[in-house]
Amino acid sequence: MSLADHREIQAPIERFGRWYHLKRLRARSLPGKNMNFAVRSAKQEITESGRFLAWLLSEHDATHTDIRQSHLDDYLASGPSTRHAINTFIAWLVTSRDIAKVRVPRREARSTPILTQAARVDHIRVCLTAGEMPAADRFAALILLLYAHPVGKITALKTSALEARPDGLYLRLGSVPALLPAQVAATFWDYVHNRPNQQTVNTDSPWLFPGNLPGQHTHPETMLNRLRNWGIDLNGVRNTALRDLARELNPTALANSLGYSSKIIHQHSAAAGAPHADYINLKSSQLQTSPRLSSVKD
Repeated sequence: MSLADHREIQAPIERFGRWYHLKRLRARSLPGKNMNFAVRSAKQEITESGRFLAWLLSEHDATHTDIRQSHLDDYLASGPSTRHAINTFIAWLVTSRDIAKVRVPRREARSTPILTQAARVDHIRVCLTAGEMPAADRFAALILLLYAHPVGKITALKTSALEARPDGLYLRLGSVPALLPAQVAATFWDYVHNRPNQQTVNTDSPWLFPGNLPGQHTHPETMLNRLRNWGIDLNGVRNTALRDLARELNPTALANSLGYSSKIIHQHSAAAGAPHADYINLKSSQLQTSPRLSSVKD
């Protein structure tokens, strides 16, 4: 019998999946709410926890009730950073009193990918001028480049996220919609009325990025690969955009506009050395007249 089929591995993993993750997913699932990130995160934690138990059995002839601090220190120090996905499983075992209290150190990123502002603006310029770039890729890339919106959430945006008002076109990513810069508004408006994959399986689709399957939006991994193929450093772009916006806008208001948690925005504000003595309301006109955003046309 293989390690993957071993009952002493299966039993705790099944309990963890059913009584922790499945319970949480059901509680958080609401009509219309995108659960892709939560589901993918749960799958990774379950998979990595199973690998840890397989390692524990193979290397130490031990099961989940035998876990000690030395086991965790050895396992986390001798493998890739994805091993830290066992943190939730270990905390759940402690809470369930399956094991004594142990410490799982948080993984610290060794470096934060950052692009120069010039590189980010150059990416935006390419998106606006590259005739061979598919409209969906252009649209998704511009949302990432301008507003650091995660690709997984970009693909799940609906047409209702765009709203035409007398003073311009607004994009809602968080609780406060933002006025799109004039340089990209026409591109966005044209795209929403000429989206791909609507002629057959996705007629009248509510998604900004209709997928190849009826009623589905484009899969995040598909979009990630497409943007990478255009040479876009996804993490670098995201971090640069967040820090650039954080230098100009109040972190709380920025979080509301971009749909990020205040904690994440404050971290990027601190990293950017942004002064926030004066409160700056996130008005759409600030995004419109931001020197860095308006520099796209230069």
